[in-house]
Amino acid sequence: MSLKLLAFAAFAILSLLPLSPAEAQYPSNDQFSEGPCGGVMTGYDRRQYTCEANRKPVCEQSTGRCVCLLRRQCGGASDENF
Repeated sequence: MSLKLLAFAAFAILSLLPLSPAEAQYPSNDQFSEGPCGGVMTGYDRRQYTCEANRKPVCEQSTGRCVCLLRRQCGGASDENF
């Protein structure tokens, strides 16, 4: 019985830990947050932004505004600025 209690306590403590920066949608030390190529991202305004395959959703942290920017790593011809 004490092993079950120990396992439960360990799980409870681990569930309280914050997500790693790679898993968090809005890293706190970054001015802009980028989603995956052709991905969907939810801005602070709670709207979902869906991008084409050669674009990435990029959200500005201070305003929560998101745009889909052309990215070379996604197969685009160039990198657009925010």
